[in-house]
Amino acid sequence: MFFETDEKKDQKRSEKEEREKLAERFELSTWFSLSLEEQGKLLVDKETGVEYLVVKQGVATAITPLLTADGKPKVRD
Repeated sequence: MFFETDEKKDQKRSEKEEREKLAERFELSTWFSLSLEEQGKLLVDKETGVEYLVVKQGVATAITPLLTADGKPKVRD
């Protein structure tokens, strides 16, 4: 029979706390289709206003900041 160790329980609790902190800091839009194989999501840092594009293709996920024409991070007004 499998029993969770205290270390495993602490790790799960820590991961949950990190997810909650991220959820408080970032605003997420819904997933939208980029192609048949790719999905995208807009992510906004509530503290800095910087916008990011999250792209998911299969099990791989990438994140990149959106940039203005002069190469600076795009900040939501």
